[in-house]
Parts: sequence; structure tokens; C-alpha cells
Amino acid sequence: MLDFVLSTLAFFAAAFWIRRYLDEQGINHGMTRNTLIFVLATVVSLAVSAIVDQFEDKPPADQHGEVSQLLKQLAQ
Repeated sequence: MLDFVLSTLAFFAAAFWIRRYLDEQGINHGMTRNTLIFVLATVVSLAVSAIVDQFEDKPPADQHGEVSQLLKQLAQ
């Protein structure tokens, strides 16, 4: 859930800053510019989400298998 919130905030922040940068560069408003802003903001958002996923505390996938094997052994 944290990655969703942070990536959403990053999307809107990136869109704002990219739009502002393109305004300063004198790039004309239009469909291509809006598409560029959308794509770049999406890339920033995905990058933020991937970075947050790296730092979230998730158990490795094989630990679940070890726990289930332990429970099976204890049940016998």
C-alpha cells in the first residue's frame, strides 16, 4: 500500500516538474507534449514503486515452504 501511495505522489510531482521544465524550454502545448509528460511521469512512478518494494519487509518466498514443511513434520 505504501508503494501505491508514494508512486501516486511521485507521478503527480513528476508531471508537474516535467510540465514546468517544458514550459521553460518553450515547447509548444499539444498531444505529443502531453504524451511525453504522461510517459515520463509514469516511468518515474514505476521507479519509485520498485524502489519502495526493495525496502519493504517481505519474507522470501522459500520461507513459506519451510514453514509448511515444519508444520507437516510437527503434525506427524
